[in-house]
Amino acid sequence: MFDKPSQPSNVAPPSQPSGGEGGQAPPANEEGVALTGHPILDKPTALESGRLQAPNAPPSPPALQPLVTSGPPAQLSGPVLHPTKTNKLKWVILAVVLVALIGALGVWVYLLNRPAKDTGEVAVPTKVEAVVPTEPVDVDTDKDALMDSREKELGTDKNNPDSDFDGLTDNEEVTLWNTDPLIDDTDKDGYKDGEEVGNGYNPAGPGRLFNINDTNL
Repeated sequence: MFDKPSQPSNVAPPSQPSGGEGGQAPPANEEGVALTGHPILDKPTALESGRLQAPNAPPSPPALQPLVTSGPPAQLSGPVLHPTKTNKLKWVILAVVLVALIGALGVWVYLLNRPAKDTGEVAVPTKVEAVVPTEPVDVDTDKDALMDSREKELGTDKNNPDSDFDGLTDNEEVTLWNTDPLIDDTDKDGYKDGEEVGNGYNPAGPGRLFNINDTNL
């Protein structure tokens, strides 16, 4: 019948799978490009070798270098006190405190020794009356008309009008009968002075005081 048309001879044979025989990946060269066995395809491209750069890729910034200043190091804010200035400041403060203490002490001494303020009032001396000793008032305690001072001189009892209990008062014996107010029988005749006077006899000696028969009728 009809013969099949012949195939053109320039048709390339079917390509082998990229995995090579047995499905394994082809080997790679030093630049990491897979070797396919083709002399042109196995060479790295200009981009891969770094000889060319993509037009849209921005240039990489230069590496930052540490900033080194040639000037002196920065100083801290605020005044810096050196040791010499600090010691001088301490001495100044100590001197001021010492002067203040001395001044306060001087004021205190002045106020302590300041004379009292003169009010203008003249002190009037108070008249002191002399105390005149009063003489004791002589009294008659036993009411025998003989003062206590006199009874003290005679030695009689100022609290008893008849010190010798002879019937006559101390005053009667001294001022009237001239007998001893301390002896109940002045003439030693055995009769008390009061008994003799009552009977008309002299209590100071012998005899009668008066003649009781000689009476004016």
